[in-house]
Amino acid sequence: MAEMGVMAGPSKITLMWAQANGPVLNDNNIFSRTQGANPNVTNGVNPKNYGLAQGTGRPGYGWGIDAENLNPYNYLMFGVYGGGNQGFYGLFLNDEGKGMMEDAYAFGAHVDYAVASNLNVWGSYLWAHRLEAAGNFMGMFANTGQYATATERAAFRAQIGVNPGNGGDAYVPNGYIGWELGLGIDWKLLEGLTLRTRYAYWQPGDWFTYAYQAIMPQAGGWTANGCLSSRDAIQAFEGSLLIDF
Repeated sequence: MAEMGVMAGPSKITLMWAQANGPVLNDNNIFSRTQGANPNVTNGVNPKNYGLAQGTGRPGYGWGIDAENLNPYNYLMFGVYGGGNQGFYGLFLNDEGKGMMEDAYAFGAHVDYAVASNLNVWGSYLWAHRLEAAGNFMGMFANTGQYATATERAAFRAQIGVNPGNGGDAYVPNGYIGWELGLGIDWKLLEGLTLRTRYAYWQPGDWFTYAYQAIMPQAGGWTANGCLSSRDAIQAFEGSLLIDF
């Protein structure tokens, strides 16, 4: 991760680049895996695993970037959703109930403008893409967020007209995670009392269209796994009062 910036009067602009590896899911033999909790894992072990996840039921640990380091550039994409890469743990980060960046590279920008000595307004932007081109299967995740079964993955591929042949799976063709825009205000109301607000708008990319199955309306009101041509944006607003003693 690297940052650089420039200050000019009340303004500050910061540019960021980050890259983090993750578990290597492509073992170059997609037809040999046994069906388990994670269909990317053969017999419970990923043969190209970075780290120490063997026997844990997880696909591996990556050298992820803690969400707090990317906090100035995003709130939802990695901090809450783990980039869609199940990035909630790493070699130096346990599952703390927050996300992290792994198996991805990203470019970001953050702009601050000091309206007054006690009032700062800011904006941010982050663009991210998966690092591993062929790692997960189409329809890998069911609408529950859990790993889809082989039958569910096959139905997903049939719906979008993909037939890899040999009864096998097909890899997700696009690893674009999406972009996120953030706006915020930090206002020091009193000495030791600061109001912080932020708004986040995340547009998920094509990665989610192909990897994550959606709840689809069916005849009779039932729902089932399916494919959406695009994903709705996810928005959030956060506010806090920080008291310093």
